Amino acid sequence: MDPSCSREDVLIRELCPWDAPSVQKINKGIGWEDYTSGIFRSLDRVFKKERGMFSWVIQKRDSSECLGYIVVRDKENRRPALQGRLSHDSVIGRVYFLAVSEKMQRKGIGEELMKKAVEHTRRVSSKLDLHCERENLPFYQRLAEKQNLGFQSEWVGTYSSGLDKYHCIFDLFPKRRMCPNELAFS
Repeated sequence: MDPSCSREDVLIRELCPWDAPSVQKINKGIGWEDYTSGIFRSLDRVFKKERGMFSWVIQKRDSSECLGYIVVRDKENRRPALQGRLSHDSVIGRVYFLAVSEKMQRKGIGEELMKKAVEHTRRVSSKLDLHCERENLPFYQRLAEKQNLGFQSEWVGTYSSGLDKYHCIFDLFPKRRMCPNELAFS
């Protein structure tokens, strides 16, 4: 995290209804005005404590202004499981929205919010997925490397804005290499 905004200076907490103006300000600052109604529909489901919907904000301890937010859902995975696969993947975490105020980007805010999403999702699933623009792929690739997560991405089309859309999947429990003495006991 950027030294100008250290972990001791910020806190991550559940997003609350009174955060709506800050969320709207963040969205406007990053050009997401068109997505605001969809974001607020998702947040309404969070505030109503709809099963599987979670959201967090990050803010400076000495201020009520949100620096960024994330909305995550524990989603039922409707893809058929491969033979012999554990049912642990019957639920997959999905990041619906991750936004950081323009002035706070590249200071570790998004990374801290994604860490929170990974920590939460590991309780219910081994996978976390999201959609992003091409320019954000390097952020997610670095995040996966730093947190020792598996990572895959593929181009899936374009957003209505014309920007390329990628589907990213994080493996929250990547396979570890076995030591030679462990192989003897398998």
